[in-house]
Amino acid sequence: MSALKSLLRLPIDALALFTQAKSFEDNAFIGNRLLNRLGLHVLRVVLAHTAMAIRRTLMAWKLPPEDRKAFARDGFLIKPNFLEHSQFLNLGQDVIKIATDEAPQDSVQGAGYKSSITVSCPATRPTRSAPRIPIPSSRQ
Repeated sequence: MSALKSLLRLPIDALALFTQAKSFEDNAFIGNRLLNRLGLHVLRVVLAHTAMAIRRTLMAWKLPPEDRKAFARDGFLIKPNFLEHSQFLNLGQDVIKIATDEAPQDSVQGAGYKSSITVSCPATRPTRSAPRIPIPSSRQ
């Protein structure tokens, strides 16, 4: 029965190659030594970098030229005084309160664990989804 189940999962595993799937154990293709020796992992990394470059290009028009140059040079943007001082202080206090009061949400990713908390602070503008902040896990 497990051979049939594995066979039926092959199309799903093949489609997972184009997602953020990372499990070497749960996916017949991602964990295949021969395919990885032939360059599957390298191909996935190149495709991921290409997809992000396309996404950055499509979003670049939203940024001023000096911000685009700074991001291309440094890989991040620094926006001094983006929040008013009081908003910045409130945001920091909210993050500390949430990080110390809220229980983390654990999830299994392959052979590892990921813990995160949801941050939703009134000092920030609303977004489509609240950001998730990874926190160190005590699990090994």
